[in-house]
Amino acid sequence: MQQRSVTFHSDGRKLAGVLRLPAGAAPEAPRPAVVFCAGMSLVKEVWLPAQAERLVEAGFVTLNFDYSGFGESEGTPRRRLLPWRQVRDVRHALTYLASLPEVDETRLGLSGTSLGAAVSIAAAVDRRVKAAVGIAGPMDLGRVWSRFAGFPAFRAKVARARERYVAEGEVSYVSVASLLKSDPATCALLEEEVENYSTWSLKITYESLLDLFEFDAERDLPATRAALLWIAPEKDELIAGCEAQSAYAKAGEPKAIVILPEAEHVDVYRAESPAHQRLQDEQLAWFQRHLGAS
Repeated sequence: MQQRSVTFHSDGRKLAGVLRLPAGAAPEAPRPAVVFCAGMSLVKEVWLPAQAERLVEAGFVTLNFDYSGFGESEGTPRRRLLPWRQVRDVRHALTYLASLPEVDETRLGLSGTSLGAAVSIAAAVDRRVKAAVGIAGPMDLGRVWSRFAGFPAFRAKVARARERYVAEGEVSYVSVASLLKSDPATCALLEEEVENYSTWSLKITYESLLDLFEFDAERDLPATRAALLWIAPEKDELIAGCEAQSAYAKAGEPKAIVILPEAEHVDVYRAESPAHQRLQDEQLAWFQRHLGAS
C-alpha cells in the first residue's frame, strides 16, 4: 500500500488528507476510489482509516480528510460544525480524487459513519457518485434531536448563542460527549480515545448546533442516482433504526439495508467487534458490486 499526505482546496480553505493507493497503482490502469466522511468532531486519523485500508487491500484508492475547521485543515472559527459545508468539502474531495491519474473518475464512491453517514448520503446527490454507504447515521437531524426530552428549551438556548455569534462574534464551545450522553458506551470511547490524537478535540462550536438541527440528508434522495447502502446497529442508543428505514423508503434503486444484530453504536468503531467486521464485509461487497472490482 502507498500512503501519502495530500492537500486540496474547498471554497478557499486548504484541506488536509491522507491518500491511500494499492501497491502497483498506475495511470495505465486507473482504480475506483472512495472518500470517507468522518463523524461529529472526528479527524482523518480516527477509526475510519481501518475501513479505508480494507478497501485499499481490495484494490481501491481511498481518501480520508479533515473537514474545514477541523484537524489540520484551514477554517475559522475552529471546529465550527456546518453539515452542508462538510457536504461541499466532500464534493471538492471528489473533484480532487477525479483529477488523479491513478483514479477512474467514472467510479467514485462515498462512505460515512455516524454523522458522516448523513454527510455521505447528502453528498451522493452529486452525479459523479456511483455508490455510497451510510453507517449508523442519522438522516433527518431535526427529527433525531426532537426525540430527546427538553429539546425545545435546548434549541432556544442554542439560538441565543447564534445571536451572540452573529452580533458580537462570540464563539462558545460544547463537548460532543455531553451531547451524546444518552449513549454512555460511545461517550466513554470518545473520552478515552481523544487523548491519543493531537489534532482531535471533542469540542465543537455551540451555535453551529442550529445547523445540525436543520440538516436533512433525506431531502435530495429522490434525485440521487447512486447505489445506496445503509448499515444500522440493531441496538443503537443514539440513532434509531427508523432513520435508515425512512431514508431507504425515499431512495431509488439500487438500494439496500443491513442490520447488525445485537450491535450498539459504539460497535461500529471497535475493530474487535463482530459488527465492525460485518460492516466492512458488507461495505466492500457493495463497492465491488457497484464500482467494479479492481
